[in-house]
Amino acid sequence: MTMERMTSVEVVVRDQVGAIASGLVPEVIESFLDCSTRWTIQKAACSGYLSLLKRLGERNADISDHGFDWSMRIAATEGHLGIVQWLTAYRPKMKISARVMDAAALRGHLEVVKWLHENRAPTPGPGVVILKKSS
Repeated sequence: MTMERMTSVEVVVRDQVGAIASGLVPEVIESFLDCSTRWTIQKAACSGYLSLLKRLGERNADISDHGFDWSMRIAATEGHLGIVQWLTAYRPKMKISARVMDAAALRGHLEVVKWLHENRAPTPGPGVVILKKSS
C-alpha cells in the first residue's frame, strides 16, 4: 500500500535542490511517522486530527460501537464537521445516537446538526428542540 506523502514534508522539500529533493530525505522523514497502535480512531477523532484519521483508515483500524458513539459526540461537541463526516463514511453502518446531534445543537454547531439531519438523521433529542426554539 502506498501512502500520500505528508503535506508538511512536501512543503519543506519542494524548493530544495539536490539530495534533499531527490526523495531520500522525504522518505527518511516519513519513516519517523508514528504508525503504532497507540493512536486509535477514537483518540484521533476526539483530538480533532483528521489527517491522522485518514492514515488510520488506510490501515483499516477498528473502532467499537461505544468508541464510535463517543468519538461522534466529541466531534459534534467541538463542531468538527470534517471528523463527523469522515467517521460516518468510514463506518457507514454504525448507528448514530441522538446524543450526537444533541451535542452539536447544545453547543450551537448548526452546520453539524444540518449535515447529520440531511445525511444520517439520528432521532432528534432535546438539544435539537432547544436549538429550534432559539432560532
